[in-house]
Amino acid sequence: MTLAARVGIACASVMSVGMVVAGFVMRAAIYRSLDPFAQHFLMMRQMMGSGPDLQRIFLVVDRAMWLSTIVAVVIGCLISLLIGLDLSRSVVTLRRGLDRFADGRLTETIDARGPAEIQAIAESANRMARQLHRAQEAERELVAGVAHDLAHPMTAMRGTLEAIGDGLIDASDARTIRRLLADLVTLEEILADLRDVAAVEAGRIRLSFDDLDVERVAASIRDAYVDLAARKGIALEFAGSGCTLARTDERRLQRTVANLVVNALQATSPGGRVRVGTRADGGYAVVFVEDSAGAEAAARIRSALEDGAGSGLGLRVVSVLSSALRAKVDVRQSEAGAVVEIWLAMPPLRTDGATSRRHDQHVAGPTQ
Repeated sequence: MTLAARVGIACASVMSVGMVVAGFVMRAAIYRSLDPFAQHFLMMRQMMGSGPDLQRIFLVVDRAMWLSTIVAVVIGCLISLLIGLDLSRSVVTLRRGLDRFADGRLTETIDARGPAEIQAIAESANRMARQLHRAQEAERELVAGVAHDLAHPMTAMRGTLEAIGDGLIDASDARTIRRLLADLVTLEEILADLRDVAAVEAGRIRLSFDDLDVERVAASIRDAYVDLAARKGIALEFAGSGCTLARTDERRLQRTVANLVVNALQATSPGGRVRVGTRADGGYAVVFVEDSAGAEAAARIRSALEDGAGSGLGLRVVSVLSSALRAKVDVRQSEAGAVVEIWLAMPPLRTDGATSRRHDQHVAGPTQ
């Protein structure tokens, strides 16, 4: 039995019962009102030869009651059937839309009409589908970014090993070993980034917070990538402001800033400039990376950090790890490109001159 038929039968049944009950109540009230005058009506007929016939009056009342009940039930059935059909169409539309979502067609929204409750369910389902679609797009971007990032060191290692096999490079040469080790370290860093992203999103990452000189971290990252920048024809500069302390996890901060530097080097054309540095601002230590990647650089980075659009692995790591570190990420446009700033809380001042000690913290769940 369809939903429309069930609704119609239920409404008609309720209306029928209501009309019958109302009819009997009205009948009883009429009987109670006229019954005291039965003797008067009888005497009137005997004396005058004519007068009200109470039995006929009761018969007319009964017929009128049953006729009105039947008419009301028929009308109620028709109205209930129309309501049921409208509700049934809304539910069928909702079910077909959910079936499309189950088949993976997440961009085909549900246009449900009818009661407000059905429309609210449809809107919730549409919102869920949009979120799932964005998550799928972000995962596709992540997989593509990982494949792209892994391809470079693996291709370099393969080329080096093939050259060794062909006798073009001496395997015992220290430069060859350093090159292979550098490519291996790059692979390890990519895998570590993947583990951290998965751990944060699963709520299972353990962070080691300590009072850290973020200027030292920024300077070490600049030193690590200055040769890569030189090979690309880009000037990688450092702008320090003295010792700047922040309470954070050193390894995760290094990976966050390193990914920003790599992203800036990839986006900046040869002859450009990338600057990494630190400054203190109020109660925060700020680590910044500035590139010269053009007028749309900030918009691209902001879109990648917020929506995962075109971010690959690098900016996904920045977004996830900065959130796990409870750091604020600010992106703004400069004259030549974009400036990305990571705002980290400074450690509280100690009146006894002692430094705060290191402590571990477990992130209980995704913070994005």
